[in-house]
Amino acid sequence: MKASGTVSIKPSAVKNALQGVIKVASENPHLQKQLFHEDFPLFLQINAFKIPKSRGTNKQVYRIPLANSPLNSDADICLIVPDVKGIPNKEHERHVEHYEKLLEAKGVTGIKKIMTFHEFRTEYETFELKNRLVDLYDQFLVDGKISGKVVHKCGSIFYKKRKVPISIKLQATNLKSEFEKALKRTFFLLSWKSDSHAVQIGNSKMSIKSLTENVFSIVQFIEKEFPGKMDNVRSLNIYAYRGSSVPIYISLRNPNEIQVPELAIKKTPKLKTVRGELTTFNNADVVVRPSGKVIVKHLKNTTEVVKEVEDVTTEESTEAGYEKQKGKKRKLSEMKSGGTKRKQSPKKKVV
Repeated sequence: MKASGTVSIKPSAVKNALQGVIKVASENPHLQKQLFHEDFPLFLQINAFKIPKSRGTNKQVYRIPLANSPLNSDADICLIVPDVKGIPNKEHERHVEHYEKLLEAKGVTGIKKIMTFHEFRTEYETFELKNRLVDLYDQFLVDGKISGKVVHKCGSIFYKKRKVPISIKLQATNLKSEFEKALKRTFFLLSWKSDSHAVQIGNSKMSIKSLTENVFSIVQFIEKEFPGKMDNVRSLNIYAYRGSSVPIYISLRNPNEIQVPELAIKKTPKLKTVRGELTTFNNADVVVRPSGKVIVKHLKNTTEVVKEVEDVTTEESTEAGYEKQKGKKRKLSEMKSGGTKRKQSPKKKVV
């Protein structure tokens, strides 16, 4: 199977590497002492020649689609959902009951825990509580409406244990297929401060065939999304935490011939000032600036009376308000020009 136009990776080499890593890790004394023979994760290590140049953020998160889910069929999955309108936030059971009926109607199974955003935000505030929550479940899913808020509240422990919630659409027509696609994605954190990266391909209880397909799914991602693509890859290794590392690809290119990849910066569109007619007032226009500032311009006798507002429904919107405002400005200008002088108190004679 070809990895790129000039590089090829043999599936037989990948299968042999997987079998060797699983065998060495299974014979580890620490794993043999366990009462229950649990599965352990397997990773593909990507070693690059050059660290890409980047401006702004120092890391980027990818969700790589795999051919097979890296989780077991009995994995514990937690779904974080938004609060239902019309139900008090503290009544978590009523919210959970609403979403349980939705999942049952759509044929979605395998969700062990349904958690509202209010519960996640209020009951898991400290680092210790978040650490316990991460260890309770194998994967976290979140509705796309609150994905940004939830990820912001997760903290570094979710990134460290590769369990940042995956976004899904609860409003999808085929909700079951939406869940299956989400569970087939693996977390990949690409840091611009290191030339070595790791991505999970599955676990030890999966078949060698499924693991091999996942490896080539990640290779396809490298060809399209990885900085420098396969030309910037020094080696690919399969490893486990308590096992050995076996290479499946090694590049013999001269590092001096490889250019440092530069990441394309997404340019935000330039915002423009918009001006239009204000229908709530007579003879008035509204101006909205890119900063968000709203300015109401009142047109009177072919002259503009400019006023910056936060709420357009103010008392100065009437004719009396205009006269009152002009009077204040007139008094202020007279005071500045020295038109009104304070009366000096008579000096006392000194005897």
